[in-house]
Amino acid sequence: MASTSGDLSSSLSDLTISGLIARPDYGTEGKKIQLVSNFRELKKVTAGLIEVVQYHVEIDVDKVKLTRDDKRRIFWKLVKENPEVFANAFSMAYDGEALLFSKEPLSVKGKERFEGQVKVQLPRSSRPVDVHVSINKSGMVKLIFKDPASCGGLPTDSEHTPIQVVDLILAQGRACTLLSRS
Repeated sequence: MASTSGDLSSSLSDLTISGLIARPDYGTEGKKIQLVSNFRELKKVTAGLIEVVQYHVEIDVDKVKLTRDDKRRIFWKLVKENPEVFANAFSMAYDGEALLFSKEPLSVKGKERFEGQVKVQLPRSSRPVDVHVSINKSGMVKLIFKDPASCGGLPTDSEHTPIQVVDLILAQGRACTLLSRS
């Protein structure tokens, strides 16, 4: 028997939410602790679909192992030294490893790849080193924040990437060397 969307919505409205199944003596033994959470509900204020451009970043240097902070410092120095490619540095979010998200495509004149060279002084190096950075376009990412079919359960794959992008954007304030932390 085929069902219509009306039948589906009426059957969903008949569902009730019940309390969680209690476990005997759960939470009654042991020492109580004060717990604080940093949960914040985020609401999308723009109407319509949000799309960002995803890039893969590779940072190569000889003889020195780079940390995530080193890579961030190198990346943001590259951004600062190449304003013709990175027109709006504040529309990008970099994770310190391999992911870069940008609101607009990079200005690389029809190419999907940008390569640059920067000279940086690293804490584990006695003199400045030349670092090669390549940035390859991976594609567009549609930020679909809530799938009505999931009914508040675990995030689906289509919901995981937007969460990753938002997490990266929120962490950007702590990680971006272009921002001062006063």
